[in-house]
Amino acid sequence: MPSGGHRHLKRLAAPKSWGLKKSGGKYAVRPLPGSHSKATSIPIQYILSSLLDLTHTNKEVDYVLKRGLLLLNGKIINNHKRCAGLFDVITVKEANEHYRILLGINGKFKLVKISDEEAKYRYVKVISKDIENDIPYTRTSCGYNFRFADPSIKINDTVKVDIEQNKIVDRIPFQVNSTVFIYLGSNTGRVGTVQKIEKQISGKTLITLVDSSEKIFTSPMESSIAIGYDSNVEITLDSDAGIKLTAFEKSNLKYKEVEVIEE
Repeated sequence: MPSGGHRHLKRLAAPKSWGLKKSGGKYAVRPLPGSHSKATSIPIQYILSSLLDLTHTNKEVDYVLKRGLLLLNGKIINNHKRCAGLFDVITVKEANEHYRILLGINGKFKLVKISDEEAKYRYVKVISKDIENDIPYTRTSCGYNFRFADPSIKINDTVKVDIEQNKIVDRIPFQVNSTVFIYLGSNTGRVGTVQKIEKQISGKTLITLVDSSEKIFTSPMESSIAIGYDSNVEITLDSDAGIKLTAFEKSNLKYKEVEVIEE
């Protein structure tokens, strides 16, 4: 009986967030282990072929990567199995264009074009704080550990990291009136302002939010990340602004007003 982990990934078993078509073949790219989970990241190959629509064959993907034409958070990527995660910055060198990775309302990854200034920073969530050998560490969702960070930074806060210096330059508190992005669950892709934070008997923390269309919804705190405070959003959002439409609203947008003709 063979032992060891699988080296392949069937397309039907790939995360829905990748947005792969069933007709694209039997297998999908199996991502390399990294700082992001498989559900919250997407291989570089699909960023090039699906999101950017720059390549159509594996040979073209290799051509782009071997010549260092694509940067992930300011670093050259040379392996198509490497993954990029939520809020990472993608740079196309020849075109000098920058994009931030987001999740849409449909739960699938998408790219949003950003400015040169915004591309200098990435935003990551603080998942734990610890002290080892008298040195304080702040651990983040991207796998980075920062030593001697600002003591005011709390767990669940978001830190703004300078990509070039790999240094924390600012923080976004996770509290009432914070603007939050949901990245897991049925509300994936939604953006709202925190109205209430409640700790449940089960031990989980539930947050109540309201979006820009005045719709109220709830989500676990562990599935969300702060992106602003007091309506001051730090990142560029896509056109739908994180608003989830009801089936009735979708129908109205699709069919507009239906004229009733009386006989």
